Amino acid sequence: MSDRRARELCATVIALTPMHRATFEANQGRAVHALFLRLVGQADPGLSERLHDEAQVKPFTCSNVWRTRPASSPPRAGRDEAGRRSMLTEAALGEEWQVRFTTLSGDLTRLWMERVLPALPSEVTLSEATYRVIGTTCSAEENSWAGAASYADLAAPYLLGSAPPPTRWPFSFVSPTAFHSGGMTVPLPLPDLLFGSLLDRWNAWSPVALNPEIRRYAQECIAISRYTLRSRALRFRENSVQRGAVGRCEYVALNRDRYWCSATSVLAAYAFYSGAGYQTTQGMGTCRWTER
Repeated sequence: MSDRRARELCATVIALTPMHRATFEANQGRAVHALFLRLVGQADPGLSERLHDEAQVKPFTCSNVWRTRPASSPPRAGRDEAGRRSMLTEAALGEEWQVRFTTLSGDLTRLWMERVLPALPSEVTLSEATYRVIGTTCSAEENSWAGAASYADLAAPYLLGSAPPPTRWPFSFVSPTAFHSGGMTVPLPLPDLLFGSLLDRWNAWSPVALNPEIRRYAQECIAISRYTLRSRALRFRENSVQRGAVGRCEYVALNRDRYWCSATSVLAAYAFYSGAGYQTTQGMGTCRWTER
């Protein structure tokens, strides 16, 4: 695999440890998003501004910040500095926390890997907490949420392979996932919303587009076979609340046409990098095809 192709997609996990005890809002998606733009801006200020202002389908995602081990005390209800109700969590010395970023376009991925990560600061601040950076990886062998690939790498096994394509796609939704549809917010990963969202991202940033009729195929020919989902809310600015689904959901093809199942599998593999639904740049929509 060429170096150029390898740098089209990247999932980076950064390990952090608190430098002081801190209490902050449990949802740090906005702060992690701001950190990403700040890091990109140090390498290319113009690109950072364009990422913030222009692209409707963003070529990156940002997670919340999370502990690598369960907390001794769960998030609790409280009030932020402005007196608004919020869910608060605490970071203590010695804990390990992580954040995850993905990049979806070749230009941004190359900048990220060649100029941003080598110049990563030793300390970062997210809202009220300052962390020391203790590790960074883009390797799936080091962290199951890290990795690097090209669009061709994801597509070839299904569109060019000789084996029959999968007809079932079990998904894990690890952060609240919701969609905009018909002027409404839908906090459930229905087949056409999930695969339609993945299709929009793929066709926005891949050098080779997939057939837009995949959305209709998902609506008419993919069903949910089983699920264990629950609703989870995240609080954003101005005290707005966004709700989405977390848990597991398995999708099954009712029409096992080879091309449509292959194209659906490509999008299922892509979900690891692209996320799904809205607010994927602020901690929502992190998901993956668990069969992979």
